[in-house]
Amino acid sequence: MIELTPFITKHYGSLAGLHAFCVALPKAELHAHVNGSISPETMRELVERKKEAKPHLAKFQVPEKLKDITDFFQIFKFIYQLTDDENSIRTVVRAVIDEFAADGVRYLELRSTPRRCEETGTRLVRCFSTTSTNAG
Repeated sequence: MIELTPFITKHYGSLAGLHAFCVALPKAELHAHVNGSISPETMRELVERKKEAKPHLAKFQVPEKLKDITDFFQIFKFIYQLTDDENSIRTVVRAVIDEFAADGVRYLELRSTPRRCEETGTRLVRCFSTTSTNAG
């Protein structure tokens, strides 16, 4: 946790002012993974869409924050079940791009492992191609 110091008070007025300054700084993200960048809000949105066809997804507790990388590996299978069709992948990619932009990221290298969902036949590469074409 950051503590309020005389420097922060003098230059930014408050911790909220420092936060606003940091968000406003232009940033470059050179190595972000799509599935590792999905926000809890986007995960919940996808669960709502899919819970009728896949009721077991509704039972999963979406974490608000992860403490370390090992926590992420525990939800990886869940995330793959959320991103198993083109519409969901488009939703995720658009949300991830928008969330990075809201944090001041102006250059983003977003990556993923090319894969095919055996259950639906969806190919991730095709979804990225479609998403980037329609990114606007």
